Amino acid sequence: MIQLDLFGGPPVVEAPLPPRLEPEPDLELEPPAPGQLGLFDARAAQLRRVRAAVEREDLEGARTLLADLARTSDPEARRALAELAAVRERIDAARMVPAPARALALLACAGELGDAAGLGSALRAMMLRRAARAVQAEQGDDACIEGWPVGVYYARAGDLAASRASLTAALSRARRARTMYALGNLATQEGDLAAARDHYCEALVRDPFDLEAMSAIGDRDILELLDIARYELEIDPYPEAWSAPLGMITGVFRIPGADPALTPVPADADAARSREQLDVLASSQAFTAALVAAAAASSRPSEQAGLIQARRAMKRLQPSLFAAYLERQPGKHAPP
Repeated sequence: MIQLDLFGGPPVVEAPLPPRLEPEPDLELEPPAPGQLGLFDARAAQLRRVRAAVEREDLEGARTLLADLARTSDPEARRALAELAAVRERIDAARMVPAPARALALLACAGELGDAAGLGSALRAMMLRRAARAVQAEQGDDACIEGWPVGVYYARAGDLAASRASLTAALSRARRARTMYALGNLATQEGDLAAARDHYCEALVRDPFDLEAMSAIGDRDILELLDIARYELEIDPYPEAWSAPLGMITGVFRIPGADPALTPVPADADAARSREQLDVLASSQAFTAALVAAAAASSRPSEQAGLIQARRAMKRLQPSLFAAYLERQPGKHAPP
């Protein structure tokens, strides 16, 4: 083929195209050896049996199953076998230690576990359950490990039913803010937002200064209450103390009926609070009680005197919050 040079030069002779090649037939991939798939499936099934043994706390059964895998020169099985042996040794060493120290030793061990052969989560859950049972058996459900009731550790182990049973029992013995926070977290895990907010509301009525407990709340509307109190209402000092009644006013929390739990109560005995914090908390609880009383009286004409009295108490206790309350009332009338 001859192509003219567009720029005036001599003709360019183009080399002929190579002959068209037919596509080569697809090469069949060599299938994996059936024995290899069988070995992989057998290993996976064996590890599932190991995890099941750990979940039912049959450590000897788990050791036997892992030993079978380790004999096949499986390095992960060997590491898991060594980790399981270390766990059993730690459990045996803590067996004669008093319950609180034994629980802490088990929790420390759980925090140090790796994940050889994918067994880490099952071993950690087992250690958490054992720590909870140790304290629960000797001191009851309202006893605490590192400041939290034992039922919390069942929840962290994934046993929500045991957690609810333990926390409910703890609440029947001592109505503590930490228990209410824990029940709120549990209800959140179970997907029950209304119940979670009821628990959080009472927890905030009882102790709104618990930063560790507050950090576990995942409900954005609740967490924003502090910013509203601080920056919009300009409440100072301790705006967090007014989160519960503010939540009732803004609709984040429901306003309950007459409830002894919302009357002024002392902070949890193990919560270190300053005298000033306790004074602000008492005022906040009194405001909450007046708010509940006002809500109960507002729908009954015969109780208008009670409504006026409750509103006067609210205005005296926290004028900024009372103004926010009036803004949301149909008539927006202040008490005379």
